[in-house]
Amino acid sequence: MSQAQDELVARATDPNAELSTLHELAQNYPGLRPYIAANPRTYPALLDWLGSLGDADVSAVLASRTQAGTDAALETARRLRGRDPQATQAFPGGLPPVDPAATAAMPAAEAAQPQYQQTQYQQPQYQQPAQPQFQTAQQPTQSAAEETLFGVGTPEREAERRSSTWLWVLGAIAVVAVVALVVWFLSSSHGGSDPSGTTATQGTVSTQAGPVTSVPTAEASESASPTASATPDETIKYPAPNDADEMSAFTAPSGNITCRLGEDSVSCSINEHSFVPTDGSCDNSADKPFTVSVGKDSGASGNCESGYSTSGATLNYGSSAKNGTFACTSSESGIECWNQITGKGFTVSRTEAKPTSR
Repeated sequence: MSQAQDELVARATDPNAELSTLHELAQNYPGLRPYIAANPRTYPALLDWLGSLGDADVSAVLASRTQAGTDAALETARRLRGRDPQATQAFPGGLPPVDPAATAAMPAAEAAQPQYQQTQYQQPQYQQPAQPQFQTAQQPTQSAAEETLFGVGTPEREAERRSSTWLWVLGAIAVVAVVALVVWFLSSSHGGSDPSGTTATQGTVSTQAGPVTSVPTAEASESASPTASATPDETIKYPAPNDADEMSAFTAPSGNITCRLGEDSVSCSINEHSFVPTDGSCDNSADKPFTVSVGKDSGASGNCESGYSTSGATLNYGSSAKNGTFACTSSESGIECWNQITGKGFTVSRTEAKPTSR
């Protein structure tokens, strides 16, 4: 059996098929009538008409449907088709119309059940009607090579319908892909906001305060130019990651650390921390916000002279930022910033603030 024939059989036996589809298949494909007779979806008027044709195979299926149910009737239809591969003759009369009232009153779930149980489909009750009472229905003109198990070849409109369906499917896939791309872009770090809005727990590291010097911090400009770069005499030896974003300020996802990248320095302030800074401005206490910075020609230094206020967009964990000769990387264990020319920098977290060197 060819693929086209398999598809027609599947449509004829579909328990959720449209009534108009079963009507059309019975009209155009005599060989499908045993399968339609076995389908629990087939409406009574169509069953009455099939029984009146006097087709032995259809009558056998209807008898099996009445006695043992639609499953046994479907098995009978398949067995009869396997025994007699020839298509049945074109029926001599027209089909009954689809009953709209019956269609509207039949729920989809209920129509899928084998509910049609009438004793009138006993094989001995069907009589071959007199031939003069019917007119032969017109069949589409087909060549001998196009004839199939179902009496006629697949209509051209069926291929056109499938082609149109594929075009709609491809169009829907393209729309979904575009929407997914837009949603991804808006929800990523490019959107400039933290989608979680929650405070993350900083990683546990040393509880001792790092050896941060007490040299006063130079306040970095929040509006530093993102296009600043090293001069020919200043070689970038410790570059930022390739995917680093150009940013002059950012805040950690926890909201507890905020940083500014200027032309002359990079600084980060932490609001709540457990370490006690050694700078005198901190009053030997961990209660004040602490700011640590590194400049173009200097190492890390820190103090408690500045207050705390967030600035810039959220820099997600695992992401990096750069501006001019400075760069920073955000992680769950804290923020690391450094000078891309000298490699000098610092790390800051809830548990410590210390200078680093790359």
